[in-house]
Amino acid sequence: MIPHNKLTDGEPLAREKFFSPAREFGIMPFWFWNGEMDYAEMEYQLREYHAKGIPAIYIHARFGVNEHVPYISEDWFDRVKFTIEKAQEIGLQVWVYDEYNWPSGTAGQSIMRDKPRLTNRYLELVEDNIPGQYFTFMEGTDSRYHDLEQSEPVYACAILQKDLDAGNPAFIDLMPSLSFDKAISWEAPPGPWKLFFFIERQASWYADVLNEETTREFLARTHERYKAAVGSQHFGEKVRGFYTDEPAMHYFEIFKNNNTLPWSAQMFKIFRQRKGYDLKPLLPMLYYNVGPRTEQVRYDYFSALSDQYEDAYYRQISNWCHANDTNFTGHLLCEESIRLHARTGGNLFHMLRHLDMTGVDHLYPRVGTREMPSEHVALKIASSAAHQNGSTRLLCESMGGLYWDCTMERMKWVADWEYVLGVNVLNPHGFHYSIEGSRKRDWPPSQFYHHTWWPEYADFNTYMSRLGYTLSGGRHVAKLAVLYPINTVWATYTPQAPTPVGALIEAEFPYLADRLLRIHTDYDYLDEDVLAGCELRGAKLCIREEEYEALVLPAMTHIKASTLEVLERFVAAGGKVLADTLLPMQCVEGDAPDFEARVEALFGARPGAVREAYERGEDVPFALRQINRGAGLCLFAQGRGFAAEGDLETLRDAVLRMVEPEIAIDSEEIFYLHRVKDGEELFFLVNPTDGAVDAKITLCGRFAPESWDLENGGITPLHLYKVDEKQTTFAMHFEPYGSALISAAPYTGQPHLE
Repeated sequence: MIPHNKLTDGEPLAREKFFSPAREFGIMPFWFWNGEMDYAEMEYQLREYHAKGIPAIYIHARFGVNEHVPYISEDWFDRVKFTIEKAQEIGLQVWVYDEYNWPSGTAGQSIMRDKPRLTNRYLELVEDNIPGQYFTFMEGTDSRYHDLEQSEPVYACAILQKDLDAGNPAFIDLMPSLSFDKAISWEAPPGPWKLFFFIERQASWYADVLNEETTREFLARTHERYKAAVGSQHFGEKVRGFYTDEPAMHYFEIFKNNNTLPWSAQMFKIFRQRKGYDLKPLLPMLYYNVGPRTEQVRYDYFSALSDQYEDAYYRQISNWCHANDTNFTGHLLCEESIRLHARTGGNLFHMLRHLDMTGVDHLYPRVGTREMPSEHVALKIASSAAHQNGSTRLLCESMGGLYWDCTMERMKWVADWEYVLGVNVLNPHGFHYSIEGSRKRDWPPSQFYHHTWWPEYADFNTYMSRLGYTLSGGRHVAKLAVLYPINTVWATYTPQAPTPVGALIEAEFPYLADRLLRIHTDYDYLDEDVLAGCELRGAKLCIREEEYEALVLPAMTHIKASTLEVLERFVAAGGKVLADTLLPMQCVEGDAPDFEARVEALFGARPGAVREAYERGEDVPFALRQINRGAGLCLFAQGRGFAAEGDLETLRDAVLRMVEPEIAIDSEEIFYLHRVKDGEELFFLVNPTDGAVDAKITLCGRFAPESWDLENGGITPLHLYKVDEKQTTFAMHFEPYGSALISAAPYTGQPHLE
């Protein structure tokens, strides 16, 4: 059983503790082991951590350590044992980052070195246009004519160009003509033809995390060795948890549109076991629209990948951690881009449910803005998963790449923005053991004693501790949920370029993420499988402490049968739903008779016709269509999308038709978070801009507002506010990068000025 730990479990809110919260609510930095790791110096640094109020560190192997103390060597574990002993003596928790540098899963690259068959694989499509009456000899051992060297053949086929253009899947299997192991020899009839040669390649720098054996090796070489070194007795009190960082199904040029897809040496077996049919002859459908099965095959491929990745990696590590009474935390790769979720991370909600402390990362000196709305997406996905999975704490790897000229103002700016989106554990990246030589260039800055402001760092940690204490636990308040459209992304995904539907989602999803914050309607993302498990209480979708009164469908064309069933029941019970630009037209999983007709009955438009008009580029006037269904309400925003129109007022109108706002702020620059904890209604307000903002705040209800000063720990009433029959209004001034924590105590006639 994992020992109770305030750091992961939180504690009740008491006003008298706000001035000096428990140490466990402070920051949790990566301690970069990157030098000779001298014992005396290590003890000095551990004591520096404690002196600044820091509760815990992650041991993290980095560039520069191997030349002195090779990773996971006997010398390494001698220092691990020393760290644990000293940390327990001093009063620090020790957690372990599970890899040398990053990404996790390779045991310092040793798995691929010792067992090459466990090296990461990817699928690549090599194409050729064949005029016909043409002998083709596609040589797979070199790149004289096509880039085929260092590859293995997977499948080859050809199709007449006219059939490909018409979406007619009339393929000719060319594998019978495979010659000399890797050459396609074909006497092409009159064409023109399109030839597809699918090859498997290796990404030598990473492991095949779709293979269960890879993770077993990783656990044996890493986690089991930590346990053997420090002893299995009370292991969970010595090593409080393991942090996994940016594993991925696919690790080749992941940010580029190209002809590569995630793969495994046993992919055909994986797919047949999970989906019940042969993927090989259908591989062209992953790149081109060829027949009515295309989008179902794509969905099946990506969902099989995601399920396999979850079982092979996250589930195994979680099970090991729990069997050894320790925590599992970390974060995924490319959380900001839903298109990249398909290629690298799968369904993020499925992976995050295995973490005991949900995690996310945010790097660089920037925050989410109108111009960079996708920065919000990663944090909102993680905070939503934390709310729905019961993770009291949400960790954010942060501050990496903030530059050596980083100031505490810059750190506060980034941290406030992260916390207003739901984070409550700051995980600085990182605190360098040494900045000698090139080490100073390893994701600067070091936020450790090397920096000029280190003597004042305790003040920053205290500020973060007060935030962490007040914002951990209790109940997050959001009336709106936005459906996570991963199933539509999978069904419409092509790796070489986004499809029209894919491009629309990639525009709408982050646009809504930012603009909903600016109209002060907080929200959670909701995965379809999580939605299926929600309890319908009256006209609310409920899971754990979350209660959603309205649901947004962000440009979705493919959903599960369970999702449609919940939509129908929700609307019938009085729930409100907004569909953005497109409507679900195909059921990808489960049995849903009369699917399109049922969706049309909800929204008053035929889903297939809506998609066809969008993809043809028809000039459909942007408008909000409303369909009343008894006490329920369905809205359909038809046209080219909120992002294309830039129409914030229509979005605001749609939201106000669905929910009554709990807060109104007359500035789009101010973000807010509302939590209820132990009887306290807490509103965290943040100005993430470099300009001062004067704002009028209106709370729904009669309150006597109080200021909880995060810098000095005082709690004082606001004396200037107005209370009328249904609301409370007060003015606030926010300095650049300013913030405020306000509690809303019940109004009982307290003296005040209006």
